[in-house]
Amino acid sequence: MGIKYFVNEEFFSNWGQEMAYVLGYIYADGSIYPSVRGSYFNVTSIDRSTIFKIKKWLKSKHIIQKKKSTWSNGKIQYVLKIGNKKVYQSLENLGLHPSKSLSIKFPKNIPEKYLSHFIRGYLDGDGCVYFEMAKGKTKKLIIKRLSTIFTGGSKIFLENLNFILGRKLLLNQAKIYKGKRSFQLRYST
Repeated sequence: MGIKYFVNEEFFSNWGQEMAYVLGYIYADGSIYPSVRGSYFNVTSIDRSTIFKIKKWLKSKHIIQKKKSTWSNGKIQYVLKIGNKKVYQSLENLGLHPSKSLSIKFPKNIPEKYLSHFIRGYLDGDGCVYFEMAKGKTKKLIIKRLSTIFTGGSKIFLENLNFILGRKLLLNQAKIYKGKRSFQLRYST
């Protein structure tokens, strides 16, 4: 039997801003998985402060591990791995499942007031916002456009997200782009 660390087992039982954010982050950059030793979930990021913030919100006493990237030019990753059956079950009840990457669906039961926090968590996990630069007529570097990209392995998740953003923010996006290893939902202006 391993060491049992404290974690707030009720964290995913009650909706709140932090709970919705962490759930969105796990949908993007986390996983749940059963093993012979227990039921686990983890979150991973190259942004150390995000993982420490999630750990704090969960009131977790678990150790954050540093992991080398498998990519030759990759950055160090920070991993928070928590083994807890109750938390695992709560995450399953919220729509997560093992090997979710290609088949995850957008959760149906997010209260309206926490939807933006869930989406922000997902964006922080598997999205980006950037300025695309180009040379202007005078050869000076100018901002060509501002883009926001949501990335994921599940096309249906991104289609649902696109529908929700279109309805809530009146955004028009007709296409989800297929990359080599994932899909992308892009908004640009």
